[in-house]
Amino acid sequence: MRLKRITLVAALVAVMVLGMTAVAGAQEEGGKADVAGRGWLAAKGTGNATLDMGGWIKMKVAGDVAITNLGDDFEVRLRAEGSDEALTESVGPDVELNDYEGWLAVRGSHFLIEMEGDITFRAHGHGVAYLEGTGMYKTRRGPIRAWDVGGLEIAIQPSV
Repeated sequence: MRLKRITLVAALVAVMVLGMTAVAGAQEEGGKADVAGRGWLAAKGTGNATLDMGGWIKMKVAGDVAITNLGDDFEVRLRAEGSDEALTESVGPDVELNDYEGWLAVRGSHFLIEMEGDITFRAHGHGVAYLEGTGMYKTRRGPIRAWDVGGLEIAIQPSV
């Protein structure tokens, strides 16, 4: 009985490790990284990030954020630092936040996000991300990589 439990626990740990290692990979060449698979991208750093994408993104920002709706559906949820209540914004094609500190979640078929400051985000979907400054990023399958001070373009592919 004890051997069965140990075997079961070992099998579950192996499945969890394989699941966390990923379904999206990255290839870098000359400051560019192509992401294929499920389209997951997580990043944390200081600088500029521009994402032209469809899907969803959850982020924490201390700085400036501009979001432009380019598709049919669009929703932005905001929760300022120190607030327990989230605000939902779905009116108008643009959202602009200056010196904003807090959390944002954006969902839609096509939108453009431009961020500057201290940035942490996790995105899922399809499109292109451009990161410039200092920080780290990771695709679901790829290793943790550093942002390039000269800039780094990452293609986010749709789920397969």
